[in-house]
Amino acid sequence: MRKVKVFCFLLIMFFCNISLVAIVNFEFQFDIEYPENNSTLNNIQMIDADDDEQLDIVLFYESQENNLLIECYNINGEFMTEKILSGNFSWDSKGWLINYNANLLIIGEFVNDDELMIKIQNFNSNEVVDSLIINGAHHYALSPIEITDLKAYSHNDDLIILAGVLNDTGIYILETDLYRFVFNDSLQYDQPIQDSGERINYLTGSDYLVTTGYYWWMDYEMFHSGITRYINYISIFDYSSLTNLYQSSGTSTYSISHWPAQFLILNQNDNYYYNYGLLMQKVVLDSDGNSVHFRNYFPDETNLNWSSDSTLIGHNLITSSTCIKVNNENHYVMYFRENFLEIRDRITGEIIHHQESDITPSNIEMDSSNDLLFFVDNEEDEILSVNKLAEEIYVSFNENQIPINYFNLNNYPNPFNPETTISFSLNTENTSLHNATAWQAEDTELVIYNIKGQKIK
Repeated sequence: MRKVKVFCFLLIMFFCNISLVAIVNFEFQFDIEYPENNSTLNNIQMIDADDDEQLDIVLFYESQENNLLIECYNINGEFMTEKILSGNFSWDSKGWLINYNANLLIIGEFVNDDELMIKIQNFNSNEVVDSLIINGAHHYALSPIEITDLKAYSHNDDLIILAGVLNDTGIYILETDLYRFVFNDSLQYDQPIQDSGERINYLTGSDYLVTTGYYWWMDYEMFHSGITRYINYISIFDYSSLTNLYQSSGTSTYSISHWPAQFLILNQNDNYYYNYGLLMQKVVLDSDGNSVHFRNYFPDETNLNWSSDSTLIGHNLITSSTCIKVNNENHYVMYFRENFLEIRDRITGEIIHHQESDITPSNIEMDSSNDLLFFVDNEEDEILSVNKLAEEIYVSFNENQIPINYFNLNNYPNPFNPETTISFSLNTENTSLHNATAWQAEDTELVIYNIKGQKIK
C-alpha cells in the first residue's frame, strides 16, 4: 500500500489512465454528384438558403470557366438551386454565404497573378452589390498564389469579410496573410494581418478569432529552407491587436528535417469554448517520421491547461475534427486520420477511445437539429457522401480490462480541510491493457484535478 499526503482546500477528483471502449458507427444518408463541368469542390457551408428556418447544405465549386459555382441542397439531399458568381479573371476562388441586413449575400474571393478580388452578389436577385480589386497595396508587393480561407460575419452595422491568402512576398518567400474588408454602403479594404491567413476560426460565444498562419523561406544556394507556424488570437473589436498564442519553427537540409507540418484547431462545432477552452494539435515532420503534440488553453488566452504527445491512431495529418457529446457530456473532441478516429477528453487530455473508421470525412458540419453531418469527398469519382452518427456515443469499461476498483483508490477524510491521505494499490506483476503499455508498480502516476477539471498536483 502506498500513501500520498496532500495539503489542499479543494475537493479531489480522480482520473485513472484506463482506455474506455466504445464503437462509433456511421450511417450513410445520401450522395451528391459533382456538377458536369470539371468543377473542384473547395468549400462546404450550412446556412438557411431558402428562409424556412432550416439549415441547408451549400457547396462551392471552382468551375472550369473560372467562375464560382454555388449549389444548394436541403437536409435530405434534394437539389434546391444553383448560382454562379463570375470571377472575371480568376484561376483560384472561394465562396461564403451570409445573411446581412435581411439579404442573403454571396461573398466571392478570387485571385489571379498579382490581383485579389472580393465580390458581393445578392443570392436571390443575382444582382452584384459591390466588388473591389486590390494589388500592390500592402506591406509587400501583392502576389497571391493560393486562397487559403474565407469567412464573413456581421458586426454592428458592418459586414466583415476575412480573406486568407498565401502570398509570394519575395524571392523564395511565402507567407499566409489575413486581409480584412468592411462593407456598409460600399466595400472598403481595411488592413492585412501577417502570418494569420491559413485558417480562420471564430470561437463561439467569445470576442476572438483564432487563426493559423505560416512564414516559409528557401535558400537555394545553401540548399536550406525553413518554416515558422503561428497560432494567433485576434479581437473582433480591434484587428490591430494580435496575441501570439503559440509558434513553432523548423528547418530542412538534405540531411536533417524538422518541420511543423500542420497546426489545426480542433474546436469545430464548439458551443462550450468558455467551459473547456481551446484545443489545438501540431504535427511535426522530421527525419524519423511524424510526431504529434496536443495543447489545451484556458479561455483567458494565456494559460496552458494541459499538453500531450500521445495518440493511438498514427501521426499523419488530421483530416477533420469536431467537438462531440459522449455519455451526454460535451467535453470531448473527435478527429480523423486516414481510416482511423480518436476521441479525447478536453478536461484531462486523456484518450478515451480510438478505432478504425469506415469513413474519413473532409468536413464535419452541424445541422438545425444539432446533428453532425460527416462529408466524405470522393474527388476521384466526383461524389460527396453525407453521413451521420448511427447512434449516440456511450463508453463503458471493457470486461477484459482492469476494473477501476482494482486500484482501491480512495482518500480519507473526504471532503477535507486542510489535508487528506490518498491510498491506492497496484499489483507487482505487469498487467497488459488493450493497446497500451503494460502497467508496472514502479512506474505510477497519480494526478489530482479540481472540480473544474484543472490539474492541481
